[in-house]
Order: sequence, then C-alpha cells, then structure tokens
Amino acid sequence: LKKFNVINVNPDDCNIDYFDTYQKTFLNKPNIVLIDQAELFEKQVLDIIRSIHIEKCIHIPVIVVTNNLAQHELFSKKEFQYSLYSFGKPTLLELYKLIYDINNKETLNLKEADIHRIIKISNYDVQFIFNVLEQWSLNKIHFNNFINYYYFK
Repeated sequence: LKKFNVINVNPDDCNIDYFDTYQKTFLNKPNIVLIDQAELFEKQVLDIIRSIHIEKCIHIPVIVVTNNLAQHELFSKKEFQYSLYSFGKPTLLELYKLIYDINNKETLNLKEADIHRIIKISNYDVQFIFNVLEQWSLNKIHFNNFINYYYFK
C-alpha cells in the first residue's frame, strides 16, 4: 500500500461528499479506499461503495477487510466488480515475528511472555492483536494489569 495514498474510512465521519476531494491523486500517488472491520458497519459499507462508484463515478479501488466471510455475498451483486481474497490464520511464528517487530519499532517494551500471552488470548486474530498493541501503547500500567483489566473483566 506504500504506492498509494490510503484513505481510511470511518463510517461515522463519512458522507457522499466526503469523496469529492479524493478524485485526484495526491503526492503523485493514486488513491485507494481502505475499509477495515466492515462487519461492524455492514450497511454503511455498501452505501459508501455505491456513493464512490455509482453516484460520484469516482474510479478508485476500495479494499474491504472483514473477519466475516459470509459478507462476501453482499459484494457479489452485479453493481460491484470485486475480487475476494481469503487468508487463513497466521502461524504462531508469523504472529510472534509480527508482534516482536512492532514491539521493537514502537518501543512497547513487551517481554517474550507478554508476546506469547497476546497470541494466546487473540486466538490468532490479527485485528485483535493490533487493537491490543494500540491500546497498550496508550496505557502506562504494567502489562499484566492491562491485560487482566481490559480483557479478563
């Protein structure tokens, strides 16, 4: 995605006119719309895509990320051109390396045991891991207290 100007969509802040400013390229890079965790706002995702491609006729790729594979039926209507890519669960080693790299780059100061605990409670869900790491970076309490308070109430 580094070759694109990524437009992250939050459905609460978005309306049809929101995309008028994104018809052109910025910084000599084409635009791309990224809608993450689409299962949380299913109907708005369809409205957003319709407003971009049909109402505004803006030719911009839209990437929809969801944990719910049943949602692909929503996008199989003839009004959308789409490709469905399905990814399996990552391995323990892949998740460990991912968290380890983020830990080092973001200086989160997580210990090896903390990394393994995150993997265990995440059930190999990468979105969950990103959320935990983001929340952890915002809190300054001991990691075990953080995990116990936020995830084992």
